[in-house]
Amino acid sequence: MDESKELDCLLVYIPKLDNFYKPIGNYFFAMQLPMGLLAIADLVYKSSYSIEILHLGIEIISNKDFSFEEYLKRTKPKVVGLSLHWYYQSYDVIESAKKIKLILPDSFIVLGGMTASYYAEQIMEEFNCIDAVVRGDGEKPFLKLLQEVFNKGNNFFDIPNLTWRDKNEIKKNQMTYVAENSDLDELSFTNFRLIKNYSLYIKYARFPWIWPKGLSRAMNLKFILDASLVFPLTTYRGCLVDCSYCGGGKVAQEKINNRKKVSIRSIDRVIESIKAAQSYGYNTIYINYLPFEENPLYFDELFKRIKEEKIRINCMLECSALPSQDSIRLFKSAFLDSSATQIFISPESGSEKVRRSNKGYFFDNQELTECLRFISGFQIPIVLYFCLGLPFESIDDIKISKDFQTLLKKSFRKYITIHTEPLSLIPASPMEIDPSRYGIIKTKKRFMDFFQNSGISNSSFFPTDLGYFKVDFCFSDQNCKGACDEFCFKRNLQKIKCKNFCKLVDLITGNRFVPSKAIFLLSKLLCNVSNVYWKLESLINGRSYTYKSPNYN
Repeated sequence: MDESKELDCLLVYIPKLDNFYKPIGNYFFAMQLPMGLLAIADLVYKSSYSIEILHLGIEIISNKDFSFEEYLKRTKPKVVGLSLHWYYQSYDVIESAKKIKLILPDSFIVLGGMTASYYAEQIMEEFNCIDAVVRGDGEKPFLKLLQEVFNKGNNFFDIPNLTWRDKNEIKKNQMTYVAENSDLDELSFTNFRLIKNYSLYIKYARFPWIWPKGLSRAMNLKFILDASLVFPLTTYRGCLVDCSYCGGGKVAQEKINNRKKVSIRSIDRVIESIKAAQSYGYNTIYINYLPFEENPLYFDELFKRIKEEKIRINCMLECSALPSQDSIRLFKSAFLDSSATQIFISPESGSEKVRRSNKGYFFDNQELTECLRFISGFQIPIVLYFCLGLPFESIDDIKISKDFQTLLKKSFRKYITIHTEPLSLIPASPMEIDPSRYGIIKTKKRFMDFFQNSGISNSSFFPTDLGYFKVDFCFSDQNCKGACDEFCFKRNLQKIKCKNFCKLVDLITGNRFVPSKAIFLLSKLLCNVSNVYWKLESLINGRSYTYKSPNYN
């Protein structure tokens, strides 16, 4: 886009700007764009409006002199859409909306995304700078809203999925638009040229989609980010089951998107997306594997087509359920034989009792072990994700998890990587909707709780406070004195993680067994040494930029 020209519409993506993790210091979190933002931008562009996606994190990284204010004054967009998909963006998104309204008081500011959709009315009640929220699937409703704003009719009653202001009254239109199979096939998720500095976005927004602020670009690319350029491939929308902790499951999809079944893209359109992503330099695709009831062999057919089309690309396959042996064989034959081609599985807990109580797709430890043995037989790298602080999980269950992980490391050390992280409360998850059912005490009850907390840069390994606590985790801590709260619960989880599940120790020891006492000593040592190293590196080579969350009160 010619930067001297004004815009009809600007879409803004803002990662969480303030985070702290001792081994790497301060960092940006959630650098990856929601793919629906690209679909909206492409639909607007094809309707002959001028539009651009601004990724604030990329602009800060690539240009230390970048001024959001000057950019807004120069482009003067009439409609500004902000993505509030993940709850930890809440503070930065709302504060940026305030800034936009100050600079461009006549602009029409609209939010979209899962978090904005779930809390639409609360957001509108609390923040006058927000003119509307598009709930659920936003592509066609957003375009219709844009057209109405430009027609100056301001008659928004017929726009589906919209929450908006009619003078001083908040209106909530019906959720009548849900993207079906044919709707998804009409959308494009690969028009990257609509992103300002799109080539830098592709280069810097890499897996695991964080960016340590104190390190230079070269150091980030060398030490922190995956060498692959990973494209999240849209194959479907929706889910068939509910996991206790997930804000995108079956119940959440119905509450937020009015989606009662999974919508699936055709394999032809998915293949087109892969080829388009490759043309922009992506060398790896990220796929969510879900066994559909209506089309259980969908991913098998997709893998066959990728092989038939001779598409040479890596793949990260995230499996909501254990993949079948046929799927694993086809996966192996379809993708490049490299360390970037991986399979991700989330057992969540080594305790089958805890897993059954929390996970939508249950499998026992024997089934998991047999699946891992089959995958490792093809020499495919495996990444496993476990949680801490799950509903119905006791201290004894965590010991079971630790022992199970030790067994897996001994059996599959060459092929396996294990991550164990604390759980955070996610809006619209079953445990957020019905906390008493899951035995938790919820401390984030309204949008304002998420908003206020997401502006805090915590001095621990948690991106935000957990948003809940479990009483039975606190009595073992003498410092709690029998009065459990979120702070005490959080401290217990951090202690458990550092003593038993330190990722830095796994990296140094190559997944070998290490006694808990040694893990605790090593984890503290490695945290301190890495923290000092990165500080020295920053001082010697100079920080590429510094940036704090905005505050525009």
